[in-house]
Amino acid sequence: MLELGINNASIVLKLQIGSSSFLFTGDANGKERDEEDASQVGHVERTLLQLEQRVPGTLKVDVLKVPHHGSETANTVPFIEKTDPRFVVISASTTHHLPKDTVVERYESSQRVILRTDVEPANNTNHILCVKATGAELDCNFEAVFIE
Repeated sequence: MLELGINNASIVLKLQIGSSSFLFTGDANGKERDEEDASQVGHVERTLLQLEQRVPGTLKVDVLKVPHHGSETANTVPFIEKTDPRFVVISASTTHHLPKDTVVERYESSQRVILRTDVEPANNTNHILCVKATGAELDCNFEAVFIE
């Protein structure tokens, strides 16, 4: 019998607004243990990858809220390859030593913008906004960038 931790009960939500898509993953874990084998897929990511296999393109998104704050218990290579996000949002804090450097490295690509709340904590300006003006491309960045 599979026993799920409370984090694995997190909601996973894909939102499609016009041509822009977002995947919010909550604290869902991808692997059973906190190990650096980035190919070992666990319950939640395995379930999502099975869905992707049945309905190709389901996981492909423009914006991905990184699973479990960039923990090693999520963010497997197969999951990242199928989501293939343009914008990667890592909601984390230095208090919990997240995100892990190895996880951030998995997302690094010349095609991706990585936005991390743990590196812009000053003056509560770490809010990340995604904006799409009429006729423009989707843009995600820190609140201060849009306001200035």
